[in-house]
Amino acid sequence: MAYGNEKPKCSKLMDVGGAMKEKPQILIVDDLVLNSRILSEILKNEGFDISIASGGEDALQFLNIHPCDLVLMDIQMPDMDGLEVCRIMKNQAHTQSVPVIFLTALSETNEVLQGFEAGGVDYVLKPFNLPELKARVRTQVNLRLAMKKITETNRDLEQLIYTVSHDLKAPLHSIMGYSQYISKDLLENKPQDRIQNDAVRIYEIAAKATAFVGDLLNLSRASLKDVQVSQFPMQLLVEDVLKDLMPSLEKAQGTTIFSGEWGLVSTDKDRIREIWQNLIQNALKYRSPDRNLELIFQAAQRDQEYTFSLTDNGIGIAGENLPRLFTLFEKVDEKSEGSGVGLAIVKKILTRLGGTVEVTSPGEDQGSTFSFTLPV
Repeated sequence: MAYGNEKPKCSKLMDVGGAMKEKPQILIVDDLVLNSRILSEILKNEGFDISIASGGEDALQFLNIHPCDLVLMDIQMPDMDGLEVCRIMKNQAHTQSVPVIFLTALSETNEVLQGFEAGGVDYVLKPFNLPELKARVRTQVNLRLAMKKITETNRDLEQLIYTVSHDLKAPLHSIMGYSQYISKDLLENKPQDRIQNDAVRIYEIAAKATAFVGDLLNLSRASLKDVQVSQFPMQLLVEDVLKDLMPSLEKAQGTTIFSGEWGLVSTDKDRIREIWQNLIQNALKYRSPDRNLELIFQAAQRDQEYTFSLTDNGIGIAGENLPRLFTLFEKVDEKSEGSGVGLAIVKKILTRLGGTVEVTSPGEDQGSTFSFTLPV
């Protein structure tokens, strides 16, 4: 039997539930409101974020504004049938990759072929077999999320190839140039100090290129290395990292303060060490020349989550630059000698560990705070 025959009083979009942003987004398109509401309750319980459109026009309007991972759509609708909506979706760049599952009655099975020809990826017969419905929806959503991940990875790979080519080409050209100078000076018996200066310059350029390659290797390890969970005291780990960086801290005349609830955590110790190394080195790199460096480390535990933060009194960050900081190869200060990889590594590691990271800053020359969370 069908789930209901109640008609909507008006043609409007209805957001169902307050699901979290990271949940897969599904749009249900059906002119029978009762059908849509029952479907939405079923799928909400499966962990999806559901929105409802009461017709084809509403569905297209919704999709023009909101991203979506799957559309469940009735074929027979009064204003515009599902086949036409699907054809329009497949001719629009922003919706052509969104999968469509058609909802159809047994008497409409002759329309299934038309649904595939219109661009649909699957269909579900009414009355619904719930295990089958859930399985078909989950399969298409997983495929969609996998394709989005592949697209994102390909985009990162293209950026990686471009950046590596650009950032290594310049130092290689410089090394070649200085090598030619040295060869010429040796043939012409030029002063040794001039030759030595060129050799030192070659070493400096090679050292920067080596550091850049090291950052790329760290980025690769952040993606590929298996997570090794152990229990350890977080504050002792931070203090150990500070000891490793003591020469730089002393040069900056830095002081450190610990506050909050520091205790034992269970996660990948080596990965967390790398996070703290990147955050502290970032604070050292962008310290203010007008004052001694101050680092404040804070910790807290709420419900099922740890929160750790590092606040510095450095040069701060302009508000418009905050969203760019964790993007691979992004450098807010183009004059910086950094590779733009360190904070991207922090984000990638925390994503693998089930955590999050964010940065806040009151503004330029007012310091900044980097905070990250980890599951308990």
